[in-house]
Amino acid sequence: MLFLDKAVAILQNGGIILVPTDTHFALAASPYCPEAVEKMVMLKSSLSVNEMTLCFCEMAEIWPWVEVSPWQKRKIEALSRAYWPGALKISLKKKKQSMFLPCEGDIVSVVCVKNRQIRSIISLLKGPLVVIPAGCQQNTSHLVSFTRAREYMGDMVDLVVPSNSKVSNKEATTHISLLDDKLSIIRHGEIEISEDL
Repeated sequence: MLFLDKAVAILQNGGIILVPTDTHFALAASPYCPEAVEKMVMLKSSLSVNEMTLCFCEMAEIWPWVEVSPWQKRKIEALSRAYWPGALKISLKKKKQSMFLPCEGDIVSVVCVKNRQIRSIISLLKGPLVVIPAGCQQNTSHLVSFTRAREYMGDMVDLVVPSNSKVSNKEATTHISLLDDKLSIIRHGEIEISEDL
């Protein structure tokens, strides 16, 4: 069994993996496995993380998970052309389908990732991954290295997926909100975005 196939089998059976993202390492689970999502909730609170993020390969994959206004859809399409796949996370209102995700109220964050390994896992899983940073508070711009993530989280996960490329990012993912038809910056990061966009 190939390594990525093993990762997918673990995810399909309610497991948690440690995986490289575009900017750092994260804990990942299938949003379709309630037991994995419950475990992520416990890990989320122990790490002082505010929310979970849904990772996708393509913009078209986010629509079943989020409710958007025509203004938000136009913004997402423009931002996607400019920055996805890549280090841009967008907070939006959840659709009923994603209400089971334990995020802040009815809000969920989405990102289309560039990292080849996580994209391969998402493609093989045939659905998104729900992720949280592995070992640091989400509001900081400190990135989680493989060494630190493995040191703090290695015993709590079912598989560690090492990076096959050196992560060159020095900053965290840029996090914006499009709630209430207004672009607001939650955290400055790798991508420079103006609220006037």
